[in-house]
Amino acid sequence: HMVLELFDSAITYRGRYLSVIQPAPVLDLVMADRGNPRALAFQFDQIARLLRDCGADATLIDHAHSLSVATDAMVEAVIDTPDPVQCASSLPDSLGRLGESTAALSDQVTRQFFALLPLPRLVGMDLA
Repeated sequence: HMVLELFDSAITYRGRYLSVIQPAPVLDLVMADRGNPRALAFQFDQIARLLRDCGADATLIDHAHSLSVATDAMVEAVIDTPDPVQCASSLPDSLGRLGESTAALSDQVTRQFFALLPLPRLVGMDLA
C-alpha cells in the first residue's frame, strides 16, 4: 500500500485491479508499466529518449536502457514465480543496485552536460 501511495498510483491500482493488494500487480504498475508516467520503466525510457535527443554518448543512452531492462526483469521474476510474495521480499538488494546504477547515470549525465571543468594540465613536468 505504501508503494502505491509513494508512486501516487493507488487510485490507478484500484481502478485497474479491483482486488486486494498483491505484489506482482503493484510492481507491474509502479515499475514496468510503460503507460504509467510514474513507473520506473517509463521514466528510464524517457531519460534514454531525452539523452538521444541531446546527442549524448551512446554509453549514456545504453545505461538508461539497461535500467529499464533491469526493471522489467525484476517484475517478470515476481510475476513468473509460484510464490510472488517470497520473490518480492528478495527484491531490496536488486532495487538497491538499481538505485546505485541510477545514481551513477545521474553522475555521468552531470559530467557530460553540466560540469564546467577546465582541461587537465600537467604541472611541474617538462614535455619534451
